[in-house]
Amino acid sequence: MDRTKLLGIGFAGAALVAVAGAAFAGLNAPTGKAAAANAPPNIGMVVFGDVPGATPGQAVFATVSVAGVSRTCGQGLVIDSGGPKFVVTVVADDSDNPGCGVAGRTVGFYLGPANPGQGPRFASNTTTWESAKGKQLSLSLGAALVVRARAALAAKGQ
Repeated sequence: MDRTKLLGIGFAGAALVAVAGAAFAGLNAPTGKAAAANAPPNIGMVVFGDVPGATPGQAVFATVSVAGVSRTCGQGLVIDSGGPKFVVTVVADDSDNPGCGVAGRTVGFYLGPANPGQGPRFASNTTTWESAKGKQLSLSLGAALVVRARAALAAKGQ
C-alpha cells in the first residue's frame, strides 16, 4: 500500500475512536440537575396506564400547575397494547424546565386531537408529582374541545 492510503486509513480509524468516545462519554451523565451542592438530582416521574376512548398515535401531554399557571412538562403517545394505553415522563423542575415537577405539585393531562378539525381532550383526573416514581393512572377523558376557528400567526424575527 502506498503512503496516502495508509494515512487515510489512520485518519478514518482515529475518527471512529473519537466518535465512539464521545458516545460513551454521555452514558454516565446524570438525568437531572442537583438542587443544591451534594444533593442528588431530581429525576422525572413516569406516569402510565389505560386511556379509554383514545386513539393509538394521539399525543399525550402532562402539565404541572404552580399558583394557577400550567406548564407542559412531558409528552408521550397513546399505543395499542390490548387497548389504548399511554406513558409520559414528567420532567423535574430545573434551569432547563422551570415550573415543572417538584414534590407535591399537581400533574394534569390532555390528549392532542385524534383527527384534523377535532380539539384536544382533557383528562378529569390528576396526580401528584414525585421524583423518580412510576405511577399507574387510568385517564378519564372529557369531550373534545370545540375548534371554533383557526388563524394564521405571524412572528417577527429579531
